[in-house]
Order: sequence, then C-alpha cells, then structure tokens
Amino acid sequence: MKSFKEIIGGLLELIFPHFCLGCGKRGVIICEDCLQGVKKIKNPCQLCGAPQQGPICYFCKDLNLHFDGTRAGGLYEGVLREMLLAFKFRGLVEVEKVLTDLMVKAIPPYWQIDCVIPVPPHKESLKERGYSTSLILGAGVATSLSLPFFPSLLEWRREVKRQVGLGRQERFLNVRGAIGITSNKEEIRGKRVLLVDDVMTTGATASACALVMKRAKADRVWVLTAARDITLG
Repeated sequence: MKSFKEIIGGLLELIFPHFCLGCGKRGVIICEDCLQGVKKIKNPCQLCGAPQQGPICYFCKDLNLHFDGTRAGGLYEGVLREMLLAFKFRGLVEVEKVLTDLMVKAIPPYWQIDCVIPVPPHKESLKERGYSTSLILGAGVATSLSLPFFPSLLEWRREVKRQVGLGRQERFLNVRGAIGITSNKEEIRGKRVLLVDDVMTTGATASACALVMKRAKADRVWVLTAARDITLG
C-alpha cells in the first residue's frame, strides 16, 4: 500500500510533471541517458581539480591556494550546467539528490573527512532565492557520508562584488579577508574538513574559506563541488 507522501507525489507529478533537463523526457528531472552524459574530470589537478596532464596544473603553480585538494561531480557544461542553473535560479531543489550522488562518487578514497561545512551564502542571494545551494548540497553530502554538518560556521564579514564577470586575480582580491568564523573554533580544530559548494571557477572563495579554517587549526580542508567551471583556466 502506498504511503500518503507517495500518493501526493504521484498526484503532483500528474498535475505538474517533471521533464528531463537534458532531453525533455516526461516524468524525470534527469533521465539515465542524459545523466550518463555528464562529463567527468579525468586526471584532475591534485589541488584545484581542473582537468590537466600533470599532478599540479599551470595555474596552481603560481597561486597560493589554502585548501588541500578539490574534486567535482563533473565539468560545468551540458546537462550538469542545466541542472545547476535550474537549481540556483528556477528553484528546482529536487535536483539536489542527483547532484549529491555525483559529488559523493567523485571523492577520492584517500580523503579522510571528519565533518562537512558549506561555503557561506551571500545575504543578498539568500534573500532573493529563499534558499542556499551550498547549504542544501552540504547537508545532502553530510547525510550521505554520515558526518557532522556545521552549516553556519563560516560567514561573510563584509560585502563583496559578485564574482561573475571578474577576472582570475580580481576574484582573489575581491574575497581577500571577507570570510570569518562565527561559531566555536573547536568544532574544526585538528579536523579534516570537507568544504562544499555548487561550482568552482578559480577557487578564490574556497581558498578564502580554507585560510580562516586553517588559522582555526583545521588539519585539512578538502573542497567538493557539484561542477568545475574551467572558463577562466
């Protein structure tokens, strides 16, 4: 016998059906064929997670990044990009489970993790959308890994420009000194932290988050995102 939740879900699907974000197939957010089309990152840079040939990419050799490694569910293109745009700007929060599964599968076996922390949402974005993609993804990842989740440990200490449209160096300057810790630093002292966000482009925001956590004596900071955008390198 179906539960009340299943019955309501079935009725809602009849009235407001989902259509695959990749091919338009009715009844699913993303069909299996389109999901298989998500471009995984082979031979990722061991620091920023971008696809490349050596252990450390060209850009990371010239940057002082404060996290210890990055992985992503796939490249920010095609159906993965469509899922994230729908998630961020059209309120399709149901896609979280698909994204979380992609993210968890991308975690290297040698990463030892003690807790999960999301990149803090900007107050303006949170007010506009009513939800935070990093918080939702972070909670999903923490649940999947059965790890403690600290959703409000990090905060923005000052207003910054939106990173979209800024160049690589401008992004790092924009967030320098803008992140702080709000709650008990003992929660991450000596811990191996998994920092979660939706998309990484240059790693500027993730690096700013990692810096304050390292100063709070976090042992390691790994970064996990749904997608890796390589438009800036």
